[in-house]
Amino acid sequence: MGGIYMNKKGLIIEPQFGIRQLLKEQLKSKGYMTFEAECMSDIYQTLTKHEIDFIILDINYPVTTGLGLLMKINNFKPALKVFVMSANGESRFIQEAFELGASAYFLKPFDINHVCKAIERELQENNELEDAHLMSV
Repeated sequence: MGGIYMNKKGLIIEPQFGIRQLLKEQLKSKGYMTFEAECMSDIYQTLTKHEIDFIILDINYPVTTGLGLLMKINNFKPALKVFVMSANGESRFIQEAFELGASAYFLKPFDINHVCKAIERELQENNELEDAHLMSV
C-alpha cells in the first residue's frame, strides 16, 4: 500500500453513492487520496483548490452532459487523466469520449481491479514522462 501513489489525488464524479464508495475505498486502499463531487460547483472548487492527478467520471452524469463536462475538464486542465465510465457501449460514444481526452473508458458494470490498474498504469507513465523531461532539462 502507498508507494508512489501516496500523494496522488483523484476526483470521483459519479451520481451513484454505492459506486462512489466502492471506488473511494479501493483507491484509498491503494494509497490514493480521493475527493467526491456531486455538482458543477463542487467539481470546479475541487479542481481549483487541490492538485488533482486524475478524475473518474460517469459520462452519464445527470447534472450536465458527461461529454460536455469531459470537454470542459480537458480545456481547463488538458494534462489531467480522465477515466470515463458508462453503461453506454456504443462505439461512436466511446470514440467521442477518447477524442475529447478520455484516458480510458470502462463499461458498467466494471471490474474495480481493472479500473485501479488503468489508473496506476496511466499515472506511472505520466511520472516516467515527467522524469524524462526533468532529466533532459
